[in-house]
Amino acid sequence: VPMAVSATLVFISLSCSILLVTASNFRIDNETMSPGTPDALGMKVLRNLDTGEEATIIWESGGRTESLRLGSKTRPGQLRDVLAGHDGNASYVRENPHWAGCLLMPFANRIRNGTYQFQGTTYYLPRNEDEPGVRTDALHGFLCNQTLTVVSERVSTNSAILTLGFNFSGSESETPGWPFRLNVLIDYVLDETGFAITTSAFNPMIEEGQALPWFNSWHPYFLVTDVSQAVVQLDKCVRDPSQDAWNHVLMGPGAPRYGDLIPTGKTAPWRTFNGSAIGGDSEKPTYYDHEFKSTQSPEDCATLTHRIHDPVMKDTFVLWGDSQYRVVQVFTGARELWGWQAVAMEPMSALADAYNNHDGLTVLSAGQTFSGTFGVRIE
Repeated sequence: VPMAVSATLVFISLSCSILLVTASNFRIDNETMSPGTPDALGMKVLRNLDTGEEATIIWESGGRTESLRLGSKTRPGQLRDVLAGHDGNASYVRENPHWAGCLLMPFANRIRNGTYQFQGTTYYLPRNEDEPGVRTDALHGFLCNQTLTVVSERVSTNSAILTLGFNFSGSESETPGWPFRLNVLIDYVLDETGFAITTSAFNPMIEEGQALPWFNSWHPYFLVTDVSQAVVQLDKCVRDPSQDAWNHVLMGPGAPRYGDLIPTGKTAPWRTFNGSAIGGDSEKPTYYDHEFKSTQSPEDCATLTHRIHDPVMKDTFVLWGDSQYRVVQVFTGARELWGWQAVAMEPMSALADAYNNHDGLTVLSAGQTFSGTFGVRIE
């Protein structure tokens, strides 16, 4: 079982916000999203004043990335909307029908029947994916739609950095079935190379000596002109050229559309994303809701880099993750199911149902910190 990466003590003060301002080409602005609800949502917009690039973070909705605009490499001077969002509708954000832009923690994807065992105790999570006869699972953790604390804002000639924080109390009312305290800091960075998110999760239960289970992910939908024409490429890094770089994590009967969508413990080599288009047609692209696991060690392939190419606009979105993120989920059904021309590609630190199968699960010991970074750029 992978352990936490360091024993650095991290405490989050929820009472202060630090703003460091210098002469810069970057800025962080306060904005609100209010149409559709009386409950306006606070946002922070990280801006590159030279290029017009920007990242919008809703700190009052789990720190989700509501939008990301980056410069096109094939059309100099033009910006590209990278991610699908909620069209400025705060009610739509609160309804959260598709988890767009959400950070998923302290678990991501599904936990079978919302049930798991940890250190000899059985816990029961809310079954918020409830489709009787199909699946009744816990889905995507507890952070999305929480109100986070703005810890600091830093701008310079090179970057804009926003740090948000959230302390999980472990209370039954806040995180039923997950009775652990956890302090999380999230750094959002916009710079000349693109956009990145670093998550640091600290286990403060030192006096109790209590460990906790942890894995995380991000749920972006990458906008393309036509999903059926888009090209998905997973990282190609292999130590031995005769090896396959990726295994498809096999699910139960009915997958990828139906069934429990829980890993079976079996995998198969994956060679389909080899430069060809997703396929199908514009209204009904080929349907993938597939999970993949790298066959390579972090020592041989420390950073995994995936690409979604839009052949119409000629841009390629690059999603990269550091050594913590060895799993990726690809979903192409957004166009068919709710009309988005978008491909979801999610960097994950463990497999779905890792609380039960323990594949990639981090057991975060008291006083230890998990830290992982993923990011996006255009090429």
